[in-house]
Amino acid sequence: DLFADVKLGAPAVQAACKIVEAVQPAGHGVAAIVVPALLAGMDSKTWKTKACCIEVLSPCLRQMGENTPAQLASVLPLIVPKLAEAALEVRAEIRYARSNGG
Repeated sequence: DLFADVKLGAPAVQAACKIVEAVQPAGHGVAAIVVPALLAGMDSKTWKTKACCIEVLSPCLRQMGENTPAQLASVLPLIVPKLAEAALEVRAEIRYARSNGG
């Protein structure tokens, strides 16, 4: 789990965000491939993994919102409950996780 790694966590998040932002055609495959992996990561017992998954989710939402709104609409019912859980987390790092751009 690169996201939980002390040395590699931050670079892994940056790389994942750049990859999501570069998906071509824009937004395609994000709902089917990336979002399910991030939602699974948000179930991790490791707080760093949860926080990193939330950070990478931000460019995913942006990509889908700008380019594939129907895909965004299809995954929102899965994403919203996970984000609501994260808002109730004890660790501030999880409650306030977000991307640098968002």
